[in-house]
Amino acid sequence: MKSRTVKKGFTLLEVMVASVIGAFIALVSVGALRAVTAGREMVNTNIAAADELRYAVELIRSDLANVYRDGSANAMKFVGAFADTDENMMTSLTMRIVSIANARRSEPEGDVHEVQYYLAEDEGKSVLMRRLYPVVGTEAEEELPGGVLTAIAENIAGFELRYFDGEEWVPEWPAEQNRLPQMVEIVLATVEEKQGRQDSLVARKILAAFPRLPRQTQDTATSGQGAADSGGRTAEAGQGTGSSGRSGGGSSGGVSTRGS
Repeated sequence: MKSRTVKKGFTLLEVMVASVIGAFIALVSVGALRAVTAGREMVNTNIAAADELRYAVELIRSDLANVYRDGSANAMKFVGAFADTDENMMTSLTMRIVSIANARRSEPEGDVHEVQYYLAEDEGKSVLMRRLYPVVGTEAEEELPGGVLTAIAENIAGFELRYFDGEEWVPEWPAEQNRLPQMVEIVLATVEEKQGRQDSLVARKILAAFPRLPRQTQDTATSGQGAADSGGRTAEAGQGTGSSGRSGGGSSGGVSTRGS
């Protein structure tokens, strides 16, 4: 008699079980891959936001360190105000600085510029804007050109300023002050996304101090009259002006930055 050869194979049940296990493994792998990809994108987004925040802080700190200072109060400008928008009150900071970098390339400009920082809405995002334009002579504010507008940081959750007048911290510094505050504090904050957890705020703080000039006068006529009345005192102020002048912006005092 011939022996019968039995060929072994998978039963239908075994095939179905193997298919289910394979599909489950594939599903888990795809889910893990998506989670890793989403985590990487979130990390990259947070890194980009942190870099933008750091860049904005360094730029503002540099401008504060180069604030234009002069013996004449009318020649300087440092204004912190609130802009009334449809949704809320937006903070803005406008000041004159000394900078050798032109606002427009290949255009003849002086080294005194007016710079403004404020928040603006762009496609649902809160963006920190910087407007830079050169100051020519004693032109009125409404005669100043529009300047160059640059978005320096996106997704800014907070832009807050405080000014120290020598006695207390105040939220505004109007143009009527005609002088620099003794100190200014600026806080910039952005949102850091966290996977599976509540988002958190990342804030950076700038604290700048402005040492007093020997004397601030309202205009040159007043300065001239003071020279006739007080003699050497006005001459001393004029000497201090000459040393601070256009290059004196760098001597605005210590400017420190720290995270909060």
